[in-house]
Amino acid sequence: MAEINLQSIDHGKPFDWGRTSENYAKYRDIYPTSFYAKLRELGIGLPGQHVLDLGTGTGVLPRNLGGARFHYMDRSRLMPKLHHVLKPGGLFAICSMIYLPHECEICRGSEVLVLKYSPNWTGANFTRQNELPAEPKWIAPMFHVKHRVLYCEDIPFTRESWHGRMLSCRGVEASLSSEDVMAFTKDHWAYMQTLPEEFTVKHQVMVFVLARM
Repeated sequence: MAEINLQSIDHGKPFDWGRTSENYAKYRDIYPTSFYAKLRELGIGLPGQHVLDLGTGTGVLPRNLGGARFHYMDRSRLMPKLHHVLKPGGLFAICSMIYLPHECEICRGSEVLVLKYSPNWTGANFTRQNELPAEPKWIAPMFHVKHRVLYCEDIPFTRESWHGRMLSCRGVEASLSSEDVMAFTKDHWAYMQTLPEEFTVKHQVMVFVLARM
């Protein structure tokens, strides 16, 4: 059996999702019901299907689909392996949901504090995408694009749940020292006290469905 290494590299800085698994499981199950409904409309997660989960943290997506998120991976190695394990016509869905800091003052305030302790964090400053690529070069000749979905939705949070969501990002618990995590927690929780108890944060949802050739 091959050894599984939970440590990854983000622009030269190591991070380990295992260090934040408890808070990740508690605070990152935030995908709205519309997201799962959309996946089923696209033929993903239907009864009787065999589904392989890659890179969804605590497995939140398949767990929620069973009631009915890749970009850390090397595409040049991943795509041939997926082509091998999928049946002809089998579907591969790339899914993500990101908050939009340039459209949300709360997000910007939180990112400032993450960058204070983790200045090389690459999870900051995402902007809204207006469209998804028609046929990206890295999928050929093994896959073709079957569906592309892009929409925005306001996701509800409380002070605690947003604080936990930021604490469990790779720029904080997954990569900082325990001392810096404590310092961030103090600063960010103080910032939370300046906000309403409940609020919404605009996220952009992306679903990119590929079909095996």
